[in-house]
Amino acid sequence: MNNNHRQFTTNMTMSSFIKKELLSNNKRIGKVHSVFKNGFNILLDKQLIFISPENQPLSAHGIQWSQRTFQYVKDKLKPGLRVQLLNDYWRFYTHPLIIDVFPDKETFLDLSLNFTPFEFEVYDRFRTALTQAHLEKHCDPFLFQIDSSILAIDEKNTLLNNRKWLQQWIGAGHGLTPSGDDLVQGMMIIALLMDHTTFINSVKDVTNIKRTTDIAHAYYQNLFHRHVNQNWLLLLEAILAEDNLKIQTNIQNIQSYGASSGNDMLYGSYYYLSQILN
Repeated sequence: MNNNHRQFTTNMTMSSFIKKELLSNNKRIGKVHSVFKNGFNILLDKQLIFISPENQPLSAHGIQWSQRTFQYVKDKLKPGLRVQLLNDYWRFYTHPLIIDVFPDKETFLDLSLNFTPFEFEVYDRFRTALTQAHLEKHCDPFLFQIDSSILAIDEKNTLLNNRKWLQQWIGAGHGLTPSGDDLVQGMMIIALLMDHTTFINSVKDVTNIKRTTDIAHAYYQNLFHRHVNQNWLLLLEAILAEDNLKIQTNIQNIQSYGASSGNDMLYGSYYYLSQILN
């Protein structure tokens, strides 16, 4: 092997959603979309794939690699670099270095919301846990500038399924995961659990009309297919099990997402629960 070519093997843990998307995707050439401290996104055709190290929770559109392989590759990347999926391995063209990453062992995790609708007591337990987290103190203040009505937890929102009301949140906020989208996606999780198809279809309609960022769009697609990030699944399982320590731990883990993204999303769940349960 020449000095401009490196090969790595790594255990790969992959969401079942992404496995299905990759198998159905005929386009094998993509690019590095964005790079962060704890992961990077690959854009393959219209599908965003988040690569992270194995000590991170798995994204619904994600793949985990060993820390060593992840760190080596991530440090060589910048947005726009060419990426290719060749059979079952990834090739990165980092100029002049070419890096191939092969799977040593593949594990697939089902991160789908395969729950039957919860009993009232379970939803109420969820809302109580979110109340105790004092989410509004940690959310992006811009959310409440867009529409302060979401602070009125005890007031019935007659516009909850209204497309115009929902549209104001799409793409609203700063960064690659706008706060408005985080709020709506938090509401969507509860709507999915409750089988509220009217709300979900309203969100589908407004996201078809109004464009948001690629990353926020990817999370909407996950939810439309009933898939969530691993920490959300762990939180819901802890609520069902009435395990208060795990409930608190997983809420805190979600709160650590981004500058405020985790809190904004949790607040969306809290707001939707309050609207339905009040």
